Amino acid sequence: MGYQVLGVLLGIVGLNGVYRLIEGSWPQNYFSLTDFASYRKTIHPLGYMAFRFAPVFLVALFLAVSLERGDQAVWPASMIMISGHVALTHGWAAIALVSQPADPRRSPLVALHVVASVLLIGVGAAGVLLREHLAALIPPLESLAGELWGAAFAGAFGAFLITRTGTRIVDEDALIRKARQRIAPDLLELARREAERNGADPDLVEAILITEDIQRPKWFRSLERAKSVFFRDGTYGVMQVRHLGWLSDADSIRTATAGVLAGQQIPIAELENTDYEYQYVDTDALRSQLSEYNRSRVWTEMLVEVLRVVQGSPGKSPL
Repeated sequence: MGYQVLGVLLGIVGLNGVYRLIEGSWPQNYFSLTDFASYRKTIHPLGYMAFRFAPVFLVALFLAVSLERGDQAVWPASMIMISGHVALTHGWAAIALVSQPADPRRSPLVALHVVASVLLIGVGAAGVLLREHLAALIPPLESLAGELWGAAFAGAFGAFLITRTGTRIVDEDALIRKARQRIAPDLLELARREAERNGADPDLVEAILITEDIQRPKWFRSLERAKSVFFRDGTYGVMQVRHLGWLSDADSIRTATAGVLAGQQIPIAELENTDYEYQYVDTDALRSQLSEYNRSRVWTEMLVEVLRVVQGSPGKSPL
């Protein structure tokens, strides 16, 4: 029993340590362009799934093999460990979201946490089920101390790799241009056309579209569409417009430009000294101007960087 309790505690603490190293706040909060690790995790569903599920599978497998080698009951301790991890992460986050009824993202995020919890329990159970087939992957260490040293070494190596990834120099312009290329040209054209029709700056609307697409990529918007069958209120489409029911990307562009973005222009400030003067985007004014659209400072900072690249595109004059 003592070996099982120790295994459960080590599994929960180990997973908590791993996710503290690699966890980002997305999708609850926005990430910055310099957070390359979050960018890589969110840009493709396979990357996010690997980040979210692989550590749980590996730790469950490690614990199950270790318990079996010690002639201990495998399933009770393994499932308690997996359930404990899920409760302390997704369960706690879902409870916190339920207490925020005014947040339009509440229902999709709660649904995401519920689905992720179910999948994590399934992935962990798969690790336990496959223990006999994958036991060769776990080194045949002779003692618990040896296993702990092995785990510590693996954790240290993983932390090194994650730190290197998270602190690498990011070419923000390249990331933005790549994000722009992923968006269908007809959506970009529609955004600029609808902006002009509603008196908004086309560069500003295009920059908002690209920023939202980076933060909520197409695969995530597909999950929002599926969620809308059960929870209608939420943000939808490439422009992430709040709506009672699903909106297509094109409809979200039309709704945003005819609504909160109608007439919105880029606020410009001038800096003068004795040698020169130049214009730049007034980020404080822009944040105030778009507060009804998005209040996040991180989102605004990304928008300004995206806007700079959009205005510097061929055929356009940057500020």
